[in-house]
Amino acid sequence: MKRFLTLLCGLALGLSVIATDIDLSKPVPEIRLRDGKTIRHVTVMSFGNSSFTAKWQGGRGIVAYSNLPDDVREQFESKRPPPPEQAEVVQTEVQREADPPAPNLQAPEIAVPPERTTFSRKIVGQVFITTKGGTNYKLGAVRVAVYPATTIDKFKEWSQGPGAARATHFSALGDKYSKAQNHDMALYYFDQALAEMHGLSAYLPTPPAYAMTDADGRFTIEHNVPEPFVVVAYAQRRVGDDTERYVWRVSNSQISPSGELLLHNGNMD
Repeated sequence: MKRFLTLLCGLALGLSVIATDIDLSKPVPEIRLRDGKTIRHVTVMSFGNSSFTAKWQGGRGIVAYSNLPDDVREQFESKRPPPPEQAEVVQTEVQREADPPAPNLQAPEIAVPPERTTFSRKIVGQVFITTKGGTNYKLGAVRVAVYPATTIDKFKEWSQGPGAARATHFSALGDKYSKAQNHDMALYYFDQALAEMHGLSAYLPTPPAYAMTDADGRFTIEHNVPEPFVVVAYAQRRVGDDTERYVWRVSNSQISPSGELLLHNGNMD
């Protein structure tokens, strides 16, 4: 009985907190913030001095380190950039405050036809990238979704038009500081532009069918989306101080007759 109670207490404790051993180069399954909000499938895009920028299931934004639970806060704060000289901090803040704010985006109105409940197709595959050294790096916790081709065509039209407003804004500021040979500010805004383009995935409508990759990057999707359809996946990973971002939009014509599909460097957008 005593052993049972000890095990029960251990399980309860494990459910109330998040494991402290977190690999921040990969999506974090769940974070329960101090303000009561729970965010899931959290991918960190950049770390700041007092907060970090991330996207998660159903949204994206800035999270203050002070809003994190104690068991993970230290790990996030350890990724903060080293503090520059005070004069440099003041100058950078003055420059950014003087820059015009980025425009707000309005989500596109794209309807997705409902899928029939009877599954008639199966896609089995794996998501990985091959590094310059020839190592295959498997990508876990990646959402692989199936969309009608018309939905993706409309989304691409929006993302290259109104949806590109914020990325274009940051890119223009990057060009401005690059010409002024202010490389730190230029890199900051170019990174913001890339993050914005990658973050547009949050504006995609809910897919008719999807699956999350396992630790080996493998997935299986059963669906009934009529052809033509597109398999879509977004992923990223930290490499040193940089973030590599990957996008796949693969048409059904590239799926083998057996239903196998590998998402890798060769068919990446």
